[in-house]
Amino acid sequence: RSVTSLLPLQHCMEVLVEAAAGIPSDAVLSLRLGPTRRQAPLLSALSHPFRFATALDEACQPLCIDVMRPLATAQVAIRAEELRYSLPLNGCIKDMAVCLKVKPAKPGKAALDRNIEGGPAEKLSASLKDSTAVTRDYLERHKLLQYIQSMLHAVIQAKPHDPFPFMMAQLAAACARPSRRARRHSCPSPAQPPKEVTGGSPDLELAS
Repeated sequence: RSVTSLLPLQHCMEVLVEAAAGIPSDAVLSLRLGPTRRQAPLLSALSHPFRFATALDEACQPLCIDVMRPLATAQVAIRAEELRYSLPLNGCIKDMAVCLKVKPAKPGKAALDRNIEGGPAEKLSASLKDSTAVTRDYLERHKLLQYIQSMLHAVIQAKPHDPFPFMMAQLAAACARPSRRARRHSCPSPAQPPKEVTGGSPDLELAS
């Protein structure tokens, strides 16, 4: 996950490309605000905003836009025991290559904060653990995961044209089955035999 996805929305700025004219479809759109650069293929940039870890009212530097096209592409599978990779690049320019060095990253300030007793990261971690425990207890108490998995299995087996009414019917069927205790309390009491009226006229007239 990116750092900006962990920040509150009020501390971020989003830039959405609403339209583009005359730009090749395989181009890469790059936006830079100060030292931070965000880039994406043009088609992706037209549907997903660029997010910067700067509030809109604090952006004091110009937004720079670059349009680039890839000269070459290459892929390499990362292996834990390998540190360096040498890759030839196939593109419009001959004899291009790149050398990469891959290694574990050094712990940053956020990781160091986790080792400080009572630090913000530790408090946040404890809060997340408590929330996770409460959520897990709720799911297990109501057996929600098992039921959802069972319902999805029923959908896959039936393959209805519209799965949502089918799932709603499954939920309604589950709600329509009262618990044993509810059935015990909802059982009607046995009918009492009518009392015999002796003498005088009855207050109520029985229907024939």
